[in-house]
Amino acid sequence: MSIGYVASIGYFVWVPLIFWMYVFRKTKHGWHSAIVLAVAIVMAMGLVELLKVGFNLPRPYQPLNAPVVPQVTPKFETPSPINPGFPSGHTTTAFATATVILGRYRNWGYLFLGIAIGTGISMVHLGLHFPSDVSAGAFLGTLCGTFALSLAKHREDF
Repeated sequence: MSIGYVASIGYFVWVPLIFWMYVFRKTKHGWHSAIVLAVAIVMAMGLVELLKVGFNLPRPYQPLNAPVVPQVTPKFETPSPINPGFPSGHTTTAFATATVILGRYRNWGYLFLGIAIGTGISMVHLGLHFPSDVSAGAFLGTLCGTFALSLAKHREDF
């Protein structure tokens, strides 16, 4: 399996997972989990876009002013030359999903945590992000997932 597929697994898993959790729910807990996951992912995607515009930091393959940093050739995909790199959107979404699944379904959560870690590592390996982009994405995704879970808990307490 190519490491590029690990990086893009979110496109094939996160949205179908929300759909599956909503449609095939066995209890109201499944419905709540689908909504919480959707909120966490939308919040994460919105914050990523705001931070990308705000920081406007380059990716490893984009030219830098400092000649010390080597030019990296990205693997697996042809990225946009103008898309900022900080934070990693793939990693943010993966960690938001893993946090929600871990909070709701402990056993499945560890699998998703492994996928999230693999996503972050693959983004660096492919030359699409710096380690700091991935670290920020992991933090932001965990924060969004935790926030969505706390909103759901607060709502269920009423």
